[in-house]
Amino acid sequence: MQNFLKNTAAVLMGLLASNAWADQVTVDGRDFIPLFGDALFSESSAGNLICTGPNGSQFYTAQLPLPPTPVELDLKQLAFWGGDFSATDAEVSLDRYCQSEFSPSTPVKTSIASVSSSGNSGNYFTSATLNRRVDDQQSCIYMLSIQLGLNSCTGGANLSVARVRVRFDVVPTVVIDPIFSNGFEN
Repeated sequence: MQNFLKNTAAVLMGLLASNAWADQVTVDGRDFIPLFGDALFSESSAGNLICTGPNGSQFYTAQLPLPPTPVELDLKQLAFWGGDFSATDAEVSLDRYCQSEFSPSTPVKTSIASVSSSGNSGNYFTSATLNRRVDDQQSCIYMLSIQLGLNSCTGGANLSVARVRVRFDVVPTVVIDPIFSNGFEN
């Protein structure tokens, strides 16, 4: 009976391995900070990040809080929403910054995806589909960047970002009884 339970558990774990579990991380507009620390920035009464005029910041950043290693993830979607009642656009980028774990080195930036409010007028939701495995959270961080306006942030409250969402699937770790390592009971 005990072997039957072990065998059944191993088969069920194998079936679960094929079914990833979906999750997401959402970063609100108010969680972004200006890329240049002394720049002016503002938020709307709803908490949306908005332009503050020609002297304000148009570049913002926030770290994406992904689950730590040893969890493996498959990034599936980068999406953001806000309001665009201006002649310029908002853009969100997802970038990876990696640095050697045990020796000094220059961080390496990899652009993963970007989405823009271009073509939208009024309240918008826009997204990009991703297909990227993440298993390097120990030596890499994932950052979100916002650019409000192409040349300058002159839209005022007419251009805003409410929040950014990254959807992912968690890749389950499967522990299979070593007795089944070759597919047969030994």
